[in-house]
Amino acid sequence: MKNRNFENSLINYLQILREHPERYDLHYKVGVIFLLSGKLEAAQKELALVLLHQPEMLIAHEAMGLVHLQGKQYPLAIDEFQHVLARDSKRARTHHLLGVTFLESGRPDRAILALKRATELNPRQLSSQIALAQAYLEQKIYPSAVASLKQARALAPQNQKVNQLLGRALGAQKQYPQALEAFMQAGDEAQAYNNIGVFFFMDGQYEEAAKCFQRALELRPSFYQEAKTNLQRALEKMQETRKGGS
Repeated sequence: MKNRNFENSLINYLQILREHPERYDLHYKVGVIFLLSGKLEAAQKELALVLLHQPEMLIAHEAMGLVHLQGKQYPLAIDEFQHVLARDSKRARTHHLLGVTFLESGRPDRAILALKRATELNPRQLSSQIALAQAYLEQKIYPSAVASLKQARALAPQNQKVNQLLGRALGAQKQYPQALEAFMQAGDEAQAYNNIGVFFFMDGQYEEAAKCFQRALELRPSFYQEAKTNLQRALEKMQETRKGGS
């Protein structure tokens, strides 16, 4: 299983279970293999058997929650994760999964509470810092999003997703030079100028926006249609503004 050789692991576990069907620790591992293989129905069946006979097995409840999360059965996933946390409130992974479930189900306010607890318990967990920042962004709590993303960048300075989200959070606060630097760190200079141009455009700074879109096209003449469309819109807005002022 550690080598993700699920097929051979499954064969070996099933052979043992033929002789020892009461080995619910192995039924749990079989359920996890099905989960990791994307076979959610089989995973649910196996984990349900485990929980029928060993309802105190928290890792099985957590795995069942993951099955429901992957199947987008969010209320069921939340029930499982909350069941686990009611019995062990210091499980950072479970707080993380609960937060992700709230985030995916459109409840970023509840996600923030769970993910803050996850990061308190394990501040070096990159995925929790990123998910917390995403929840803050959805709530438009930009300073908190920046704080989470700076912690995430300290853990993974070159992570593209972290730098893209940091650029968004900084851009939303009109910290354009810092936002551009973050977008640059995401690894695509042309994309970075296009992204920052969008923020200038939304702020009504059409001339600056046009310069950014033009720079994106200069860096990559074959840049996708989005930059060209953005440039045309910025130029049209510039003309409208000049006409309105004349």
